[in-house]
Amino acid sequence: MIITLSVLFLSSFYMYSQSNDQIDVLLDEPQARLDSTAYIVLSAGKIIEESTDVATAFAKAAEIGLFHSGEKAETPVRADEFSYMLMRSLSLKGGLMYMFFPGPRYAYREMVYRKVLSGTGGPSRIVSGDEVVRSLSAALDLKGVKE
Repeated sequence: MIITLSVLFLSSFYMYSQSNDQIDVLLDEPQARLDSTAYIVLSAGKIIEESTDVATAFAKAAEIGLFHSGEKAETPVRADEFSYMLMRSLSLKGGLMYMFFPGPRYAYREMVYRKVLSGTGGPSRIVSGDEVVRSLSAALDLKGVKE
């Protein structure tokens, strides 16, 4: 019984630790990378488990069409791409234009309108790791998810 509880405790600690490690990596990135952003957004949306590695998260994001298939893991994330990742991964409802034309353009406009993302710099600007974490938190608040 004690051994079983110890194994459960240590495995849950490892999963929690991995997620925190990825947040630390993301916070240190002046330009958020596509792989680490995909991991944090997909795990927040419960599309992947927190124990999943970053490479698998990147592959899953490509598989479900969150970005162009030719993108590399180290590619910096644009604001419109990040907005689209948030909208799709967290199943956020968009406005009229997003309903008819779901994609990065209208996802970005929706996230700026809802004040999840800053509109300065435009949709093609590169987001920082810090901005990814703050915006993800704002999107989860918008959805009503308790962290």
